[in-house]
Amino acid sequence: MIHSIRSKILLAIVGITLITALSITIAFYFKSSEMVEDNYGKNLYGRMEQMGKVFDDSLKEIYYITVQASCDGEMKEQIQEYLSTGRELILEDIASRLKTYKRRYSDIGSVYLVLPKAGIMITSQDYPIYEKQLAEEKTAAIAQAAVSGSMPAIVPDPLRSSSDFLSYIDSIEGDDGEILGYMMANVEERTIFYKYLDGLYDQKTTAAMILNDQGEIVSSQNAEDMGSVYKSRDFDVLYKNGFTNSLDKSKLGVFYKGTFSGCQFFMVVARSEILKDLNQLKYFLAVFLAIFVMAAGLLAYFITKAMYALQTP
Repeated sequence: MIHSIRSKILLAIVGITLITALSITIAFYFKSSEMVEDNYGKNLYGRMEQMGKVFDDSLKEIYYITVQASCDGEMKEQIQEYLSTGRELILEDIASRLKTYKRRYSDIGSVYLVLPKAGIMITSQDYPIYEKQLAEEKTAAIAQAAVSGSMPAIVPDPLRSSSDFLSYIDSIEGDDGEILGYMMANVEERTIFYKYLDGLYDQKTTAAMILNDQGEIVSSQNAEDMGSVYKSRDFDVLYKNGFTNSLDKSKLGVFYKGTFSGCQFFMVVARSEILKDLNQLKYFLAVFLAIFVMAAGLLAYFITKAMYALQTP
């Protein structure tokens, strides 16, 4: 009878100790996981915010250059002269002025002047200086992008039909309000990726991209994704700033939207990758729990043994 009661007391002490230690261990582990994930999200968001502001400032500068070029009075006179005379030497003079605007900011890959009525495009490139007999669908696409007012726009490169670029487009109007042409300041997708997005990648990154305000991909690791609409099945908070878990809690999404351009940086990281470093903590807590329970069991054993030794005559 004495041994039976003693066993029950011993089991009760060990059980209470085990439950208490296990509860503390689990709470400590989940709190540590939460802190690690929160710190990682804040750190990544801070880096993304910094890069996003630089990218936004870059687009702002390109926008100002586009407006200045479209309002260039001397260039406007050259355009009107070419449209009335057809002298090709004027096109070379215009191309020279376009090169000047291109050199004003390193992110600008090219500057184009499209004259829809003449079906011609003058470029800042060394070759071709200008392109005649420009396809009507190309000029129509540029005009449509300019009319839409959503800038910067993702448009097909009129010179290279297989590629797109990010472009600020502004119309050039004559004195009578008639549209003479469209000024385009263009940024290559790879320039955006390597200068603003590639530095945010690390081994934990699942996906990273820049989206415009219409949900189209401006830049990602795969250059061919540019212009395609991104649809997220995991996150319903696109176009907000901060970070949050996916709907199934398996991923962490980090977001930053530029105030000027409306472009949004978006990155996805698998939570398992973030918490991978906690595996060692798991083992440490398991060992700690085992040692704690064993110590409690031994202590309970000797205490109960001493108690019943005093009661035994």
